[in-house]
Amino acid sequence: MKNAKQPPFLRKDVAERVNFIIDHYADGNKKAFATATKINAGTVSRLTSGELSVAKYADKIITAYPVIRKEWLLGDAPGESPFLDVESQSVVRAKLEERIAARENEINILQRHIETLTQQLVFMQKLLRKDE
Repeated sequence: MKNAKQPPFLRKDVAERVNFIIDHYADGNKKAFATATKINAGTVSRLTSGELSVAKYADKIITAYPVIRKEWLLGDAPGESPFLDVESQSVVRAKLEERIAARENEINILQRHIETLTQQLVFMQKLLRKDE
């Protein structure tokens, strides 16, 4: 009974910790969590019920939600905050910003390719019409 009064993030039960992440980072949506972590939905269900150990999937969860401390997720830091300290969060944020910038660059390149291909298609269509 003592466990029920504690906030979810302070509980020692690892399944409850996974549920905490789902509730707070995937709006309670297990499918969204499964997609973000690249863990299949059946496995997520078994993780949240405590049927499976989270240890095998911890890296996928941390990759999807990098502000979560791995030690906390695995139950190695009971009573501690699930979140990285401010300095670590800054490092994670900087890495995420780099990844976002790289993705935005890739999107810009793809958009230019699409524009070029569209122009080529229009040109080809005009040539075909002239031949008719």
